[in-house]
Amino acid sequence: MFELFSSKSSLKIITLTAILLPIVLSQDFPLHKNGRAFEKFTLQYPHLKNFNIESLKRDFNVGPNLSPGQDITQNGLFSYLNGYNDASQNDGDIFENLTPKCVDHLMYTAESLTKLPIETWVLQMADAWGKVPSGILSGHVVSEGDLEECLKIRGKIGSENEPENSEDVKGKYCVTYLFPGPNFPLLGSGESERATLQNLDPGLRESVSLDLLLQYMFQPALPSMLPALGTCFPDSCSTEDVQQFFNSYHQNASKDWVSQMVEVCYTDEKPPLDAGDWVMILILAAIILLCIVGTFVDVYGKVNLKKGTGIKAIMTFSFYTNTRNWLNTKVGADNFTCLNGIRFLTSAWILLDHCFSSSAQTLKWNLVDTRMVYKDWTMYPLLNGSLSVDTFFLMSGFLVTYNLLKMLDKTKGRFNYLLFVIHRYLRLTPVLALLVGIIATIWPYFGTGFYWYEQDMSKEACRADWWRNLLYINNLFENLRCYNISWYLNVDMQFFILSPIVILPLWKWKRIGLGLLLILGVIGVGARVFVQAYYHQTPASIPTIPAPILGYWSNYYNKPWVRFDVYIVGIALGYIFYLKGKQPAMFRNISKIIILIGWILSTIFALGSVYGVMYYYFPENIDETFNSAHSAAYAGLHRFVWALSISWIIFACVNGYGGWVNKILSLKIFIPLGRLTYTLYLVQGIVLNTHYSMKLHPSHFSRYFLVTEYLGLLLLTGFVAYVVYMTIEVPFMLLAKMFLPTNIQPKKPKEKVEPLEDVNGNQAPVKNHNV
Repeated sequence: MFELFSSKSSLKIITLTAILLPIVLSQDFPLHKNGRAFEKFTLQYPHLKNFNIESLKRDFNVGPNLSPGQDITQNGLFSYLNGYNDASQNDGDIFENLTPKCVDHLMYTAESLTKLPIETWVLQMADAWGKVPSGILSGHVVSEGDLEECLKIRGKIGSENEPENSEDVKGKYCVTYLFPGPNFPLLGSGESERATLQNLDPGLRESVSLDLLLQYMFQPALPSMLPALGTCFPDSCSTEDVQQFFNSYHQNASKDWVSQMVEVCYTDEKPPLDAGDWVMILILAAIILLCIVGTFVDVYGKVNLKKGTGIKAIMTFSFYTNTRNWLNTKVGADNFTCLNGIRFLTSAWILLDHCFSSSAQTLKWNLVDTRMVYKDWTMYPLLNGSLSVDTFFLMSGFLVTYNLLKMLDKTKGRFNYLLFVIHRYLRLTPVLALLVGIIATIWPYFGTGFYWYEQDMSKEACRADWWRNLLYINNLFENLRCYNISWYLNVDMQFFILSPIVILPLWKWKRIGLGLLLILGVIGVGARVFVQAYYHQTPASIPTIPAPILGYWSNYYNKPWVRFDVYIVGIALGYIFYLKGKQPAMFRNISKIIILIGWILSTIFALGSVYGVMYYYFPENIDETFNSAHSAAYAGLHRFVWALSISWIIFACVNGYGGWVNKILSLKIFIPLGRLTYTLYLVQGIVLNTHYSMKLHPSHFSRYFLVTEYLGLLLLTGFVAYVVYMTIEVPFMLLAKMFLPTNIQPKKPKEKVEPLEDVNGNQAPVKNHNV
């Protein structure tokens, strides 16, 4: 900042290009118009509340009075700083309402830059500011500066010979976002009509007109391109001082062409640990100690110790035995081996999709390329990757139904619903509770980065909303602020709790149960058609469409009433296999023509579900995206049809019609990998958030770099999932078996009921399906 504003010519460049320094925001970033930080900022700049890029463009007329060479450049920042004591030199006071110590340090820093030799820490402070980047028209619109250089600044103000009169100075790094000021003239060249997005050819590197770039920057679409600048101040300046400084500067020096909001300021000091942090540290220490003791007892001491309840409980934490059981590839008679491959590959797909969306939204050099990635047909398995989650809804419904129907046969219809739900809750909650607890306490202490303040925001959110996750109702609120990746568990638990309403009639009253399945399936498809048509939603997740006209993620995507038809398909599939178990010869003699037709239709359904959304990504089709019958039809059918496609794959593989597909999906390596899928899904949120929040500088987006980054993150996430699986998931699952009855049905007096070893909600073949 100090170097850049020291001359009039530099000020011209900065003033004209400051608005062109956007940054990519994450999909949950708080600076969109519903964000708290933005709302607070607009109290000072009311014109931003109703800011609309199109109206701004429509109302703008280029005139001679808006020449860049006007008196906006007559006074550089240092004219204000050095002339601070002479009020007549300023239209206003740039240091108005700043604390005296902050003013003194800013003045000293500015004056030091005009004297030789310049002190090193002063140069570091100037060097740590963001500068005008190259490649702006290609989307390199991040000017993040150097966070680490700023935080490591150590200097002194005053004479070294008089230490009692000197003051220590440290660096404070502030992330600021830039908006059009009240007097900002949009550059209305008319070029955007000639160089619209759909007319640009995809290539190795896209670039657009300045006018079109400005439109991208102020569209609340993803990846977001909001202007930002990394800045460095003396640590004596509070966040409020920095905000007031920019308010005064833009009002007096830039004539309100630009408004600048301070999102957060960092120093190298972390806040002290509070009681909640220490409790979490003690919990983690206790778990580690139990794992060490349990492993030691299991390996060295179990021969000499009586295996009482306490010893057995401690040994549930044994890494040795738990790892051996994890690597065991033996399967039971009811273990559908193809599900292991589907389970793990779907989890890997979800992780790749999350890597893609996170990578495209954080510190990228070529943001324009990420905006145009929809032109590449090979990217649609990622652009439409939310279908991967529907695979797990399908498997969840399938396995819950199959196990519960078999249990009802053994117990002659007796069923303990409360125990059914308790087992499921205890099966899923320990891992989720631990991760939410870590995020709500100690995780922000483990790093720093340009986006690291999002970890502090997550900590605040999870301290307020942790109970939503533990009650599995987080998805029913508009804003999923605390660990939003858990929305799937919320929906699946809600389906699980309600599933006996459908499954019990299937067992007791076949026709009524089948009729109920049909009705619910039609309602599920119709619900999505209605929501799309009535509320004019997009038919699927299309993040490039501006968010204010959407509400897709908060009001639609994670709600159970637009997902349950896929779960119903899973229930129907589970019922089919239940009937097959009673009549093993039922599907043995299906003709080859039927099998061929099944595979062809399954392939068509899968490709149609993934690629059917392509048409709606192109901007010229936006009217049809919101208001056409075929858009409503796609919205209603694509998830249902995807579920039918996966159902056929499972059906064909289990019944011997899968060929090479079944051989791949049934590979033994997928058995242990499949057991990790629950933790793999849950921990990826914290792993990916940490990885991308710690980034300091932009990188280039390409398929090659995406794949290489993904492979590394897959290994890292897999390792973290393994650790969590061994220390939390398996021990607490075994403890639940030890201390809770395993029979889900109530016992009759004086009647011996055979225990069901394979039923724990979805326990036996299902224990990791919920991903």
